[in-house]
Amino acid sequence: MTGTVEEASRVPRKSRLEAERLALELEAFEHLSILSAAMGRKRSWLQEERRRTLGDWVALCLACGHVQRYFEDSEADVPGECPQCGRPLLHRCPECSARIASAFAVECEDCGAKLRADERFGSRIRKAGR
Repeated sequence: MTGTVEEASRVPRKSRLEAERLALELEAFEHLSILSAAMGRKRSWLQEERRRTLGDWVALCLACGHVQRYFEDSEADVPGECPQCGRPLLHRCPECSARIASAFAVECEDCGAKLRADERFGSRIRKAGR
C-alpha cells in the first residue's frame, strides 16, 4: 500500500474495507478467468468447485447412459468399455479429441461436433439454448 499512515487514517474506514473487498473479488475473478481459459469456456465458480470435487471430465456410454467422472491425471484408468453393458465409453470428442466436461453434453464445447442425440429415454438431455 502506498502513502503514509497519516494519509491512510484520513481515508474513511468503510472506504478502505470496500477497496480491500473489491481487490479480493478482482483476484478471485482473475483466478477463475485463468482456469476457465485453460478449460475451454467460461465457467462459474460453482462449476469449477464441482469439477475439483467430483472429477474434471466425464466418460459416458451412448448405449445405456452410464456416466463416469474422472480427474485429468487419471484418464489412463478410464475403462474402454462400459461396466454396465460392455459397450465403448466415450471420453473424448471423436472429431477433435477434446475431453467431455459434462454428463449432459450433446455437442463438443471446442468444435461443436455432435457427441450424441439430444434425447435420452424419451426426454431432452439439455434445455433449449444451453
